[in-house]
Amino acid sequence: MRPGRRGAWWRRLALGALGLGLGGCTLFQGEVTRQVHGREIAGPFVSEPAYAAYLQGALAEQAHDLDRAEGFFASACELDPGAVDPRVRLGAVRCARSTGAGDDDFRAAERLDADFGPLHRERGACQLRRGDPAAARRQLERALALDPTDPQTPLLLARAALAAGDGPGAARWVEALAARSPLSPDALAFVRDRAAEPALAPLARRLARVDSNPQPMEAPDRTAVLDRALAGSSLDEARALGRRARLTPGELAVRLVALGRRALGAEQARLVLAADPSSADARIALLVAARSPDDQRAALTGAPPSSTPPGALAALLLAAQVSQRSGREAGQAVLRLVPPGSGGDDALAAALRGRLEAP
Repeated sequence: MRPGRRGAWWRRLALGALGLGLGGCTLFQGEVTRQVHGREIAGPFVSEPAYAAYLQGALAEQAHDLDRAEGFFASACELDPGAVDPRVRLGAVRCARSTGAGDDDFRAAERLDADFGPLHRERGACQLRRGDPAAARRQLERALALDPTDPQTPLLLARAALAAGDGPGAARWVEALAARSPLSPDALAFVRDRAAEPALAPLARRLARVDSNPQPMEAPDRTAVLDRALAGSSLDEARALGRRARLTPGELAVRLVALGRRALGAEQARLVLAADPSSADARIALLVAARSPDDQRAALTGAPPSSTPPGALAALLLAAQVSQRSGREAGQAVLRLVPPGSGGDDALAAALRGRLEAP
């Protein structure tokens, strides 16, 4: 590849990786692949400016900055009127800001793709906010039928069951998620937070026994303690530490790579992707840990869509890699997609950002 094209190559590669959590785009293939009724459906390529706006909206939403998230998602809709994902997120954010809002965006998304699972999941979440668990359940059951692997939907169904006074039904939904992913941090957190619910108490005790250390470390100390421990841990030890710190398996893979333990991080990422091919964090960890262009392509090729955007550390790690491989200008192009302040009190994320922002 000619040197003059290196920066553009890595910017596109970075946008492809960041886009994994924003609809499943792979920039090598020029199309979007979605899972519908268990089948892979190829759709049109989404422009880089639209993905950039979407990424900024997703990270702003993750940081609970709903004003900025709404603006970015609206921009993504304008930049690519045929993309369903930004419409869904725009409706979700508007409903979160005002429970009477969002319906027009959901209807617009439905006209684009009535079988898009996250549309029905977010509609169900919105109905829950409005205090209508029966309507929420109808939407969420359709979402689950369209995308049985989405971990958010069973927990929303459990919330809807609790709101309807059906504790045993809630327990069954959490059991279903725990059966697929015994150490799911979402399932563990859900039952811990509701351990006083009689129907959930036995499940909370059982999952606490599965979790090697159910007492989480608290921020801000947890990341510093975790990183010191990860520096010399085996993969099994790293997983136990990650569970204690309430990291998702994909976040653990990113953290290991960011700490310089690339081989261990890549191994963790491959294990995560074997169980959940839509993990954007694990994809980015595998991409950054890759040793060759072929490995880089393999880290992204065939990735299904993800309903969860990559975390701030993953985005910053990718920006640092782009900067190292293709120069400061290319790294800054990726860094501009990561909102200031994202990463919270994570010292590792702050160090990466500081390195990227240094003159």
